[in-house]
Amino acid sequence: MTLAVALACGSFGPVVSGGLSSLITGLLPAGGPCDRAYALDAAVYNAASVAGPAVAGAAAAVASPQ
Repeated sequence: MTLAVALACGSFGPVVSGGLSSLITGLLPAGGPCDRAYALDAAVYNAASVAGPAVAGAAAAVASPQ
């Protein structure tokens, strides 16, 4: 079960890290809106990479490994 969850969650990594970011240029006009979208994308990705382990640690502390 744990291996299946790890494989399922890990399969979304490439989509989240690069696949969705590459759509910004096709969805928004060049210039200000596109630049702001790239900045927001980077900020959210970085915040998730910092907060993600903290959330996982808190979840592990609340839900006993047993």
